[in-house]
Amino acid sequence: MRIFRDINALPAFKNGVATIGSFDGVHLGHRQLIRRIVQMAREIDGESIMITFHPHPRAIIDPENVKLLTTLDEKIQILETLKVDNLIVVPFDLTFSQQPPEQYIEDFLIGKINPTGLVIGYDHRFGKDRRGDINLLFEYESHFPNGIKEISKKEIQNIAISSSKVRNYLQDGRIEEANSLLDYYYMLTGTVVSGDKIGREIGYPTANIKIDSSQKLIPSTGIYAARAQVDGSVYNGMLYIGTRPTVDETETTKIEINLFDFDQNIYDKEMTVSIYGFIREDMHMDSLDALQVQLGKDKRAALNYFSKLDSYSRKEVSKVAIAILAYNSRERLESFLPSISESMGEKFETFVIDNASDDDTVEFVQEWFPEIHTIQFGSNYGYAKGYNKAIEQIDSKYLVLLNDDVMVTPNWLTPIINKMEADPTIGACMPSVLDYELKTHYEYAGAAGGLIDKYGVPYCKGRIFEQIERVNPNYNSEEEIFWASGAAIVVRSDVFINLEGFDESFFAHQEEIDLCWRMKNAGYKVMVMPQSIVYHVGGSSLAYDNPEKTYLNVRNNHWMIIKNHRDSHILTILLPRIIQDKLGALYMMLTGHYKKGIAIFKGLTHAYLSIGKKLSKRKQVKQLVDKYAIAQPNKNGRSRFSIAYRYYVRNQRTVEKLNT
Repeated sequence: MRIFRDINALPAFKNGVATIGSFDGVHLGHRQLIRRIVQMAREIDGESIMITFHPHPRAIIDPENVKLLTTLDEKIQILETLKVDNLIVVPFDLTFSQQPPEQYIEDFLIGKINPTGLVIGYDHRFGKDRRGDINLLFEYESHFPNGIKEISKKEIQNIAISSSKVRNYLQDGRIEEANSLLDYYYMLTGTVVSGDKIGREIGYPTANIKIDSSQKLIPSTGIYAARAQVDGSVYNGMLYIGTRPTVDETETTKIEINLFDFDQNIYDKEMTVSIYGFIREDMHMDSLDALQVQLGKDKRAALNYFSKLDSYSRKEVSKVAIAILAYNSRERLESFLPSISESMGEKFETFVIDNASDDDTVEFVQEWFPEIHTIQFGSNYGYAKGYNKAIEQIDSKYLVLLNDDVMVTPNWLTPIINKMEADPTIGACMPSVLDYELKTHYEYAGAAGGLIDKYGVPYCKGRIFEQIERVNPNYNSEEEIFWASGAAIVVRSDVFINLEGFDESFFAHQEEIDLCWRMKNAGYKVMVMPQSIVYHVGGSSLAYDNPEKTYLNVRNNHWMIIKNHRDSHILTILLPRIIQDKLGALYMMLTGHYKKGIAIFKGLTHAYLSIGKKLSKRKQVKQLVDKYAIAQPNKNGRSRFSIAYRYYVRNQRTVEKLNT
């Protein structure tokens, strides 16, 4: 990447495609814009150009209140990894900001940079009194032969929201969540200065860091697992941010890092600290001895953090294919594909499977994400048949079936794949599924792991019926469940194929539960890995309260029970379940949800009109499962009670209460 700091000494760019902004943090939203200019430039054999400002405009206008996620040097360090050809750093001052917008375009943008293409946000403002906007730029469209691409209002708002969320997460000490939006580990850069050496006296010497910029946002006080780069080498350590209440509490926040297995003189040297995980809050200790004991515990916690992290990264990740089923998904893919593409590295292949969209889904993917494969169908085959047909064309050991409205987090797949590599009896695995809009809560579709009751009613850790819980640390253990969420499920390709994939008669809804039930009957495990997190919008195809969704869920659930329940007295399961659902339908109608009640009756009727075919299917499925079984049926994750009775009669609204 070439860097230019003198706007009066710029070269003639070849077919330059430019975007303009502050890009503070260079988070996932910004990367979507960067990806566009890089791809546009590649298509016209040109150069990508990022135009940014230094100092940050807010630092000139309101210097007392600005807090930045990245210094200029940190921003450059991140951009170096993103295949941008040119970075222009524009010196920003009040004089520059007072240019009339026409002068800004004519003298600065066209006169000095002269890009042939421009990617700009709908709300981009420039020039004196911020009078310049996208409409004024379009008046100069003839100067941009490769076009002016306008970024949508929703996308720009998402970028702004992401920036605000990163800042809020950092100020709350929620470093992992901030890192997930940044897609790198938040960094602090500064100079190592002399301290009072109290840490050395108690066996934990620290490097005191003076941050280069007073406007850099410092995370909340506490102890963090961190890595420091100094003199070209990287060291594990534990970072302290706080006012040192045990030693000599001050008004100034101190930043110190204890580097493990390190004893060198690094005073006056530059150090970059990347913050990985939160260990504990800052606290007052009764004595230095008590502080020494606590620091020993903190060090063990940090070492354990890095041990787990490194074990994931050291293991070889086998061939993995991420498959995303799409139907009129342009807008959703525009929002969520960047997180998938950024997280997949070179280890994974990604496929977008288009179910005969009538929008420009395929064209969008091919234009902006050329590294992603597309599979196109002439008809909408639904979830089940769509995936089955596409998987015939995908060669991989593991299949990651991902909804088009899911945002993934960095390295989310690594612990799942490593777990499945270590245990070949795991047929399917899922991450924790959190709500995209309300990230403190689980999301309906799978939450922290799928379970099933005595009568075949699905529920989850973190969600029973419509009751959705806040994220619960008690659900953070790696454990067996009964079914994995279809929003983000990882399956072994051979198991999927041997068990004949999804039941295509379902079309949509509960196919993944049906598949997992067959796996369980074949002796396989289904697991949840809570340290792996994705965020799901949910209800993108059909809202959760849509009667059509209710109909499909009821119909498919009864078909699934008939096919998979191994009880020889199947009627002792089906009859109570039918009665339960009819009572539920009557309740819906009496409480004003007439269409939903009718949908339940409709689902029951259609489920049993074909009872003869489903009983025949039951025999075929049993033969198939027994053929590929690796052990006796696995009943882990299946409860022996009625979840409806526990929920509505005994008022047990969470899995924790069910177990009391």
